[in-house]
Amino acid sequence: MVSSFTEENGGTWVVPGSHRRRTNSTDKHSGWEPYAVYPDEKRITCAAGSLLLMDSRTWHCSPANHSNDVRVCVDLRYAPWWLNLEAIDPKSELRRQWVEEPGLQENNQPRIPCEAYERLSEKAKLLLRRWVQG
Repeated sequence: MVSSFTEENGGTWVVPGSHRRRTNSTDKHSGWEPYAVYPDEKRITCAAGSLLLMDSRTWHCSPANHSNDVRVCVDLRYAPWWLNLEAIDPKSELRRQWVEEPGLQENNQPRIPCEAYERLSEKAKLLLRRWVQG
């Protein structure tokens, strides 16, 4: 976290263990209610300089920031090539359907520019080769 995550500035909500459930919270037929209160939900609050490491399949969201402070973090993700990442690609049709059509707001995860990709080590290229701008 570059800045502290607090109750007031909208520290991330998570539902621990939800990554092990057979249903996906984005599936309309999963039984998940996006605005329901879950008894096992937790608010992540921490000081600037802290690290949150989690499986991205864990149901999570960033609530509204009710403070005058900016909340900043660096989000690094790794996913195997076979995982469908179209929902986080700002130019994908799936993202348009899931985020833009219902009027939601999502963090953009732009693809890596070719020139930046070419400067990476061969090992890093193996991890990121399917997320390069085309």
